[in-house]
Amino acid sequence: MLSNYFSTLGMEQITRIHDASLTVLQKTGIRVGHPLALEKLDAAGAQVDSASKRVCLPPQMVEDAVVQTPKTFLCAGRSPEYDFTVGNGSSPLPVFRTVGGPIHYFDSKVGQARPICAKDCADIAHLVDALDHLNILATLTPQDIPQKTYDIEILKVDLENSRKHIWALTTDSKNLKYQLEMMVAIAGGSRQLQHRPVCSGIVCLIDPLYFPDDEILFP
Repeated sequence: MLSNYFSTLGMEQITRIHDASLTVLQKTGIRVGHPLALEKLDAAGAQVDSASKRVCLPPQMVEDAVVQTPKTFLCAGRSPEYDFTVGNGSSPLPVFRTVGGPIHYFDSKVGQARPICAKDCADIAHLVDALDHLNILATLTPQDIPQKTYDIEILKVDLENSRKHIWALTTDSKNLKYQLEMMVAIAGGSRQLQHRPVCSGIVCLIDPLYFPDDEILFP
């Protein structure tokens, strides 16, 4: 039935994309703004140009990293009934999340956009909680609280108002420490959080193939 709504890539298409990605990573490389990340990549066998901060990754290095990636992983909800497992066709249905990071909210009643505020985040968390086919609540970026710590404050709002898995945004490693402390408290301890991670995170490349300093989270 699901094939009526979407189609997935075939193995030949997946292989072509993977091979092209290896070529880009090896020949074009990526630019990395974090000094410690450059050191670690150099020590791991990447070709690092310290002056331009460009890193070229040998194909085998990428392949070795792919092999270490778990084939499946659990995305836990604050309530166990919202848990789901990703990978290897373990889920019979697609996994859906809300958009992450927007700074404006479009009010359809008045036909205008306005800055997102913290109350919107709480309201949207309640709404996502009630929608059966949304699996993940992604962090928004409210404009009525300090931007240096918004990630900490909004994760607190989401954890208080949603029972589903949360896709958290983090501004830097200092803030990540406090976010992890909240996750540990919600999970009931560090070991429990390892077994049932209630939040996921993501690191994004910025065009053209650039990891800025604050996107690399090293303790």
